[in-house]
Amino acid sequence: MGMRAVFFLVLVFPMLTFGAVDFEPLAVITMVVAVSAAIMCWRPFPYPRLSFISGVALVCLVVLALTQYGQSLRLLDNPWEHPAWSYIRSLVGPVEGALSVTPEQTKADIIVWSPLLTFVVALHLFNCRGEAFLLLSILSYLVAAMAAISLCQFLLAPMTVGFETKTAYIGSLTGFYINRNSAGTYFGIGIVINAGLLGFYLQSSSLRALASKVLNPGRLTNVEKATFYMIVGLLMDVLALAATQSRGATASVFIGLICLVWLLNGGKRRRRRSAPRSIPRGWRLALIVSLMSTATVVVAQEAIYRMGAQSVDQARLCTFSSTAQAVRDNWPLGSGFGSFPDVFPAYRSPQCSGIEGVWDAAHNSYLEGALGMGIVFVVVLGVALTALGWALVTGLLERSRYRFAPVIGLTSLLVVALHSLVDFSLQIPGNALLLAALLAGCVTISLGERPSFDPIADTAMQRRPAADQS
Repeated sequence: MGMRAVFFLVLVFPMLTFGAVDFEPLAVITMVVAVSAAIMCWRPFPYPRLSFISGVALVCLVVLALTQYGQSLRLLDNPWEHPAWSYIRSLVGPVEGALSVTPEQTKADIIVWSPLLTFVVALHLFNCRGEAFLLLSILSYLVAAMAAISLCQFLLAPMTVGFETKTAYIGSLTGFYINRNSAGTYFGIGIVINAGLLGFYLQSSSLRALASKVLNPGRLTNVEKATFYMIVGLLMDVLALAATQSRGATASVFIGLICLVWLLNGGKRRRRRSAPRSIPRGWRLALIVSLMSTATVVVAQEAIYRMGAQSVDQARLCTFSSTAQAVRDNWPLGSGFGSFPDVFPAYRSPQCSGIEGVWDAAHNSYLEGALGMGIVFVVVLGVALTALGWALVTGLLERSRYRFAPVIGLTSLLVVALHSLVDFSLQIPGNALLLAALLAGCVTISLGERPSFDPIADTAMQRRPAADQS
């Protein structure tokens, strides 16, 4: 219990430090996660498939860390050094070269992969379906609470972020972050969690019965209470996302919700005995999501206007083109992880405007990763996505009643993958840690064995046919 409390504190801590974007808070998180891993990871997994996924994550972590360490090594007559070091020698004389243009920054940035270790720790801490379901539920309440607090602060003190004065994105909700797009990703992930869990609870609850009892909470069953909490949480997340006015987050979440509703009602399993119930449930979920989307349209008129008036961000397209050229010139070894701010100015086109004329991120995580680590980044990303995809699709095919978990995992990956095409939200540790914990819960439910666990201990669930059990 104590280890789990520490784990959730790790997820809350970034909210107190603007997403843990600075070295010091991220170093604290990394040390806590590393100690937790040392304590927990020697214990064997109860299920071999979970052990395999954990092993893949650890291999990816080791490969990335060793690659960055190798990039940061400074040696005389280094055969792998970046060509920039030859130019430096022509100016200052003999100097040790490295594969990275910024070796000290590359070495310091090894800690940015702590979410991979967080994923492994979460697999150990929540390694059965009941515990994984608890993890997803707490994550949904956590994001909803952050959304409610952010909305209150935005309405009552719009010129503040946390305990400081807001200096950027005036008029947009940024929550506990500095950047509204990062906040949009955070609340977008929360929307996916709440919508998926709501779809699960709607299997066993009636919206009509809930509406008739909502003014008398004492009459609500456990299922109806959980359904009500998910609806309120979903509303908080949607309003917070809308208030961020983030075009990328809004569009990616909209596409993700379409995917979520489709996946919850798809598959051969849903056409069996439980199919007559799943179709109405899907329409109820679609109706709720539609109402939430209407609220988004009302609140986020500025974001929608920006989508229409600025459908193509010329500055970002210019930056993508310049970054792609930098990737080609530094392929296949890369210029050193974390070196983008130092390498990009040499490739930047004059047409690439930015915040105060400066681009410190590529606004495309794939291009920035390929520039920094070259082919290693591409290979590790492919391995990680393949392993996660296998785990979640396996859950999608094998789970019936617990189908919501792989659906949440796949939809979250889709939302983050789409937004990463036009922004760097997943490079914010707070978002990466949330996604790591979420995926751990979804993978555990997808690959764990059939349990006796039932998250809805309610008379309504007891009346369900045995064929509906997963």
